[in-house]
Amino acid sequence: MSLSMTCRCGKRIFAACAAVFLALLSVSAFAKEDDKWRNEEEVYAKICAYCHDVGVGPVIKGRQLTPTYIAAWVRHGWKAMPAFSAAFIDDKTLQRLAEYVSQSAPPQQ
Repeated sequence: MSLSMTCRCGKRIFAACAAVFLALLSVSAFAKEDDKWRNEEEVYAKICAYCHDVGVGPVIKGRQLTPTYIAAWVRHGWKAMPAFSAAFIDDKTLQRLAEYVSQSAPPQQ
């Protein structure tokens, strides 16, 4: 493997790790004092969009993913996707968020 490929891979890994770190930090920064979110759109905008609307993570809106599938990914994570425990997003809010994403139209390009 050439040095330039190693450097590019390292930069991508760093960018993904930085995005995950910032997303985790933003959870506590944007949650309301009573640990409740206004609605699922707010959760998506303040947590999910940081990666899924800017090309760091895959586009998830408009893919007709099931709410169960989405909730499992959010709870358990995978690869660069962090796991969000109930301490970050409660089950009721997660279910509403998963339904919102599942029913969302694809982003405009």
